[in-house]
Amino acid sequence: MGIAGPAHFLVDTGADTTTLHLRDRRDLGIALNQLSPQRFLVSGVGGLIEYAKEPASVRIFDRDAASWRYFALMLDIYTPERSPPSPHRPC
Repeated sequence: MGIAGPAHFLVDTGADTTTLHLRDRRDLGIALNQLSPQRFLVSGVGGLIEYAKEPASVRIFDRDAASWRYFALMLDIYTPERSPPSPHRPC
């Protein structure tokens, strides 16, 4: 997608997914039409939420080593503007 910019969020190294929520998506200027059309339901404390999966790289500054570290991951990007999909069938 070629989008870069700062986004402050928690990366839980023990979690199954890393998510980018609505405010961060908008702050980075990511429009829904830039995302994969395929959507996935993710279940959490707030219920079922619709996300798009996109490849991403995260750059984290390591203060102890005074250097940047890079990580490639699949990022779940929150897509609330669409109608909620049926929980009984894939998006």
